[in-house]
Amino acid sequence: MRADPVISFIPARNATRLDRAVGIHKLVDYIINNSDMFSVAAEFLVECYCPEDAWNKYQQMVAIGEPIDAKLPGLVCDALSTKEDGQEVNIGEIRGKILEVYLARLLRRFYGDDAVVHCRRFVAIDEWISPKEVDVLSWHVNRIGEFYECKIDPTIRTTAHLLEEYINNQNEISRRFPVRR
Repeated sequence: MRADPVISFIPARNATRLDRAVGIHKLVDYIINNSDMFSVAAEFLVECYCPEDAWNKYQQMVAIGEPIDAKLPGLVCDALSTKEDGQEVNIGEIRGKILEVYLARLLRRFYGDDAVVHCRRFVAIDEWISPKEVDVLSWHVNRIGEFYECKIDPTIRTTAHLLEEYINNQNEISRRFPVRR
């Protein structure tokens, strides 16, 4: 009888940067705790490319009487001002990181303390390590695993080789993942 495989999750090189992106984590906490502001926050993130855009958007919304929490534009500004190693981060990357952290928070809330939830990890099963990192994963004590790729850029569809790499990575993890019986 085969012993259960050893499963571990290895942080990707960029995982620590995401952990330290305080502005992104604060914005996601706000969205999670103020679900009535979700669509407004999403609108901000789609329309705003820099902190100045967020303040302009806020002033426009106030001027036409739309309901908005005054905290939101500051949180969006902080998230949009995310820097890595002192360098500004591309808006698409920031939006993707917000999605990753948001999904991780939802999984943590759903599974509670019985699950491990990580962003940006390689999956290791025995001696095998996934060729690409997984954006978000959860691993439940009942040996249930979920693995997600978070892509917000619609042009990734047109980059077939990238899409194929992500799909192949997920398929390989699934193929090697132990099935609970």
